[in-house]
Amino acid sequence: MAQLFYEQALTDQPEEATNYIAASQLHVAQAQFDEAFAILTFGLAKADDSAAIYRAISDLYILMGDPDQALETLRDGTAELGETTDMLVNMGDFFTSRANFLQVEERYT
Repeated sequence: MAQLFYEQALTDQPEEATNYIAASQLHVAQAQFDEAFAILTFGLAKADDSAAIYRAISDLYILMGDPDQALETLRDGTAELGETTDMLVNMGDFFTSRANFLQVEERYT
């Protein structure tokens, strides 16, 4: 049922990044990662806020245990969009969360 609402939102407002992100999260909840990536990748071409979609793709890579690809995604976004405030915040958040993860991992392993 939720998928129908997301599909309608994407049809009605294809420029809204949050619609692609929400639709992809439905697939993530069902462990359908390829579908989630496909929706987000499609959204890069359609949505006004590409920085949010780059962030969602990066977060998906982190969820899947691939922080290197997550960082590469953010670098690609920065190369395409420039050093916008949103992309700089995305990069900062990535490094902050990665540093926190490494500190916890170091302490407890």
